[in-house]
Amino acid sequence: MSKLEAVETLVIGSGPGGYVAALRSAQLGMKTAIVERNQLGGVCTHVGCIPSKALIAESHRYNLLRPFNFADASASFKNAQDFKQGVVNKQAGGVSYLLKTAGVSIFEGEASLVDEHTAIISQSGQEQTLSFKNAILATGSRPIELPAFPVGGRILSSTEALSLPEIPTSLVVIGGGYIGVELGQMYA
Repeated sequence: MSKLEAVETLVIGSGPGGYVAALRSAQLGMKTAIVERNQLGGVCTHVGCIPSKALIAESHRYNLLRPFNFADASASFKNAQDFKQGVVNKQAGGVSYLLKTAGVSIFEGEASLVDEHTAIISQSGQEQTLSFKNAILATGSRPIELPAFPVGGRILSSTEALSLPEIPTSLVVIGGGYIGVELGQMYA
């Protein structure tokens, strides 16, 4: 285990709630650290809000141009997926840039709270201890797996549905939350 580091504010999770809180904490002059176990930007940036809205924007563009029957025009879902990934990469890069520019310490790994002022950050078998005065938990979300519909094969979570290589010939969306509505809208 490495030596103890100390910060005033520890933020666990780097999605929109976490990275904005870390930025504000740093702007207020507090020594701030953020911990992310997956990718900076969190679920929203990588497998939720941002990719969903990018694909919806592409589907709207396609529907606006479809009535004009351009001889040279063709729709490619691969191009839509490439556009989506470009938007995701740009957004994630922006989150990283903002955090670094604000002086926020970025830790990759999983944070475990030991007590009300200590956390252990684990990554690849390495551990680091971090003491903090304030903690903000912004750990995001994940798809719910329904017992009657276990994810696998033809049953997809929203994460897989946003990364399909082609448009399915038919699709049933279970759930009317914003991601379900957005997936239905985009694929329709």
